Amino acid sequence: MIDVNFTLFIQMGHFLIAFWLMKRYLWKPVIAAIDFQRRRRESLEAQLVGQQELLANKQVAIEHVWADAQQAFAYHAPELKHTVCAIPPIQSELVSSRTMPDEAMVKALAVDLANKAQAHD
Repeated sequence: MIDVNFTLFIQMGHFLIAFWLMKRYLWKPVIAAIDFQRRRRESLEAQLVGQQELLANKQVAIEHVWADAQQAFAYHAPELKHTVCAIPPIQSELVSSRTMPDEAMVKALAVDLANKAQAHD
């Protein structure tokens, strides 16, 4: 059994003094540091959520601008006219046979292209 004497009360006093000192000088700064880290993490998480929402809003705005630009381009796009191939049959024969044209062939091609251009306009 436990003897209740003066040393038991001294040990209880030492324990209470040690508990108070540790609570005041050791646990208080540690708990304050833990609370600071928790508040900082929550603040950063809130900023992150805000930035994600801002990014999502900007993405939606960019998609709207892109859709508007596509519609504007579709409305204002020039019509491409179908033109006759600029390579006359003689030239295509020259290209396919891989021979060098002489000066007379070149002049004939130039005249032929000029006539086709005038007829087209």
